[in-house]
Amino acid sequence: MFVHCSTCGAEVNQLRPFQCPHCHTWHWRNPKPCGGALIERDGQVLMLERDQDPWRGCWDIPGGFCEDGEHPADTAVREIFEETGYHIELLGLLGLWSDRYHGTEPPATTLNIYYLAQTPDGGEPVLDPAEASGHRWFGPDEEIHPIGFPGHFPQVLDAWRAVRRGQRTLTPLPDDEFLRRHH
Repeated sequence: MFVHCSTCGAEVNQLRPFQCPHCHTWHWRNPKPCGGALIERDGQVLMLERDQDPWRGCWDIPGGFCEDGEHPADTAVREIFEETGYHIELLGLLGLWSDRYHGTEPPATTLNIYYLAQTPDGGEPVLDPAEASGHRWFGPDEEIHPIGFPGHFPQVLDAWRAVRRGQRTLTPLPDDEFLRRHH
């Protein structure tokens, strides 16, 4: 597989990490950070039906890749607005999960940061058709099938269910800078 050096553009036949043989720049395969949120309403959580690969047609948690320098909490707020039209309030950090994103070759490692959220907007989401073809509110005892991103999705849902049952607490939002920007 050929990749190109991001500094000099030379074609290199190596997987990362590698040092370009022409300009000696190092290239790493670092995880891609992602932010998302489980939006609750009446004890149920919102899932979107993906309208793009990978996992087209499967249920997914709203969220996406962090932009350069963007805090994962800001990513969650931005992505949920882009995908659903909802303005959300983050209630706390649910957790972090690592996975493989099979939409790239070779698959990229992702670091998925999820929050629990609510929306003061109410009503049904206004979906971006480029992102989602449908939505549904699922209760904690409902099976969600088919699921996207099976490498971490079941564990995220288990963590949400444990919070709902009082068997686990949310981590407070300790990031003062994030809180100043959003409250």
